[in-house]
Amino acid sequence: MLLPGYLPNRTFSSMGTIFSHDFFPSSRPGALPTCLGDLPESCVASILTYLEPRDICGLARLNRAFRGASWADFVWVSKLPENYEALFRKVFGRPIENLNKREVYTSLCCANTFDGGTKTVWLDARTSRVCLHLSAKSLAITGIDDRRYWNHIPTQESRFGSVAYLQQTWWLEVDGELEFPFPPGTYSVFFRLQLGQASRRFGRRVCNAEHVRGWHIKPVQFQLWASNGQSSASQFFLSAPGNWMTYHAGDFSVHGHGSRATKVKFSMTQIDCTHVKVTQFFLPEDRSELRVMEPDMESMAAKIGVSVSVFRFLLCFIATIPVSFLWRLVPGRLPKHVYSAASGAILSYLSFGFSSNLHFLVPMMLGYLSMLLFRTLSGILTFFLGFGYLIGCHVYYMSGDAWKEGGIDATGKHSLMVLTLKVISCSINYNDGLIKEEDLREAQKKNRLIKLPSLIEYFGYCLCCGSHFAGPVFEMKDYLEWTEGKVIWSRSEKGPKPSPFGATLRATIQAAFCMAMYLYLVPHYPLTRFTEPVYNEWGFWKKLSYQYMAGFTARWKYYFIWSISEASIIISGLGFSGWTESSPPEALWDRAKNVDVFGVEFAKSSVQLPLVWNIQVSTWLRHYVYERLIQKGKRPCFFQLLATQTVSAIWHGLYPGYIIFFVQSALMIAGSRAVIYRWQQAVSPKMALIKNIFVFLNFAYTIMVLNYSAIGFMVLSLHETLASYGSVHYIGTVLPISLILLGHVIKPGKPARSKASKDQ
Repeated sequence: MLLPGYLPNRTFSSMGTIFSHDFFPSSRPGALPTCLGDLPESCVASILTYLEPRDICGLARLNRAFRGASWADFVWVSKLPENYEALFRKVFGRPIENLNKREVYTSLCCANTFDGGTKTVWLDARTSRVCLHLSAKSLAITGIDDRRYWNHIPTQESRFGSVAYLQQTWWLEVDGELEFPFPPGTYSVFFRLQLGQASRRFGRRVCNAEHVRGWHIKPVQFQLWASNGQSSASQFFLSAPGNWMTYHAGDFSVHGHGSRATKVKFSMTQIDCTHVKVTQFFLPEDRSELRVMEPDMESMAAKIGVSVSVFRFLLCFIATIPVSFLWRLVPGRLPKHVYSAASGAILSYLSFGFSSNLHFLVPMMLGYLSMLLFRTLSGILTFFLGFGYLIGCHVYYMSGDAWKEGGIDATGKHSLMVLTLKVISCSINYNDGLIKEEDLREAQKKNRLIKLPSLIEYFGYCLCCGSHFAGPVFEMKDYLEWTEGKVIWSRSEKGPKPSPFGATLRATIQAAFCMAMYLYLVPHYPLTRFTEPVYNEWGFWKKLSYQYMAGFTARWKYYFIWSISEASIIISGLGFSGWTESSPPEALWDRAKNVDVFGVEFAKSSVQLPLVWNIQVSTWLRHYVYERLIQKGKRPCFFQLLATQTVSAIWHGLYPGYIIFFVQSALMIAGSRAVIYRWQQAVSPKMALIKNIFVFLNFAYTIMVLNYSAIGFMVLSLHETLASYGSVHYIGTVLPISLILLGHVIKPGKPARSKASKDQ
């Protein structure tokens, strides 16, 4: 919602004037012809006072007399409001100095912001009437600081760059107050509102009406009070979802000279607590199925500050833990495959709706048909077909906007993303089954498939107990061996199958801690702060520190998600990855590990980040993109790194913020490798202090550039990304590029070796 808009009652008039360049010639013999240029400027200026400002500027192009007259002060004084001096002082914060009246008029006709950028005022160029727009951030909105109800979201449909967005509430109360030197006249106050969150798909502006509920039950009350005793009230039912509508709150008049400021108060309320008002609310196709549950889900979702659609997803996501545990109780190989596929499909339906399973079916069938019909080309076919369909869904559903604004699109975004990687890896590994072992890397030998999996095995792998919700990505061969109880999942001399409950408890406790951290931090470091005027008032170091805290806050959400997915995979047994070499041997449960929290927050080098963040996807990118782009007998270079980061960006979506983030990541890693790490390795172990200084510099460089780059990943839009980067002088871009260039100019020495190693 954009709240509200001050617009005066406008009376438009038009006055057309046509002049001939020459008068009729004089009848006196020998007299020179006269023209408009012979008119005195004072006479012309008197005529111009009767014209509109636009006509005055147009006639100024006729000749010198009209041009000079158009700059006469008394012409523009007649167009300016009576209290233009007080108006100028209010808007610009200074008196009129060294400006003629035409320049004053021109300045006031521009859209000028004041009060920290929360208000805009201008003179209408035709009527010279004062118009004002107030942003949502200038209003007192009940619950605006609680993300369970309200949120500020960026949009290009507002002149202020953001709007106040209501998710759900029982108590709607919006109050505004303005003290302004209004010129004499009558003014109208309007609230500009929109039900639902509109988006663009293929250039079309669309809005789902199912996201709107509760506004048809009772009208919204609008009231207006002025300091001179005037008041008015009105009420309207909010309507037309997806369209900006203006609702008339009332009128007030200003009399006298207007040198004193008039105080105006206005409000919009709907405080009937018998029903919930929702502007974005996702429901399943058959509403009757969940009608009884809706009030409870609404209240529970409100308590943790998320929309009902996200809350439903979280319930289904957490349910993957008991669902995965029940897999252990299913007897037989075939029933386990059926249970894996059915449980994943049911959880998808409950979370995203029936259409999600149809979306999931498309890449799954494309991949299986490629393996069945074109084995030699199955890998590359599935790669491009899978990514093509994923990109199409990204563009059509604008998934990033849905998740960013507290909703979920029909594809489940992350679920389709994970599923795409699983389908591609299965096809590539089946293609690798045709290649001789000596021509394969170790990872290819380990994961290649000789035999085509059956359809039920394939579906079980893709949807396994809801593991497609947020990963981790695992291999088809591991899934088959786990289901059949082979290799490391069989009984061995090291002992019986290990118990997963201790590792599951650890992952669950970690998830709870991460969620608590996120809920605590996110109200203090909202992303909307980057678009607020107060952010632009901060100094360089405060902006840089806020970027760090914004990135730090956002990461806890991912830590929570990946901890839950790790717990569900561990409790099923699939998370088991073998035994340690210690005596007695201990079980390892890192197959599902997707993040190392301490490894990310205290990374000593940018090169370490792919090894500790989104580990399984990083492993997938290394095996199926990075390594396969390296030509045999040649060393990898920046091209392989950039191509891998580009694929990762496209996988996330086609938002500029994603692409910029991953290009930034490639620069960050290359910059760390080019100079800091190489100089760090070149320092002798005896020079411990110097070596520690390089370690600290590498850590500081990594954490600064990482959080700087992460802003693009979070805000998504090109304008906001560049604005945030520009606010700190693009330091996170300039520094890596400078290090890369420096690495080509200054070559560090060879890595220092101890004397013993030299003797060897």
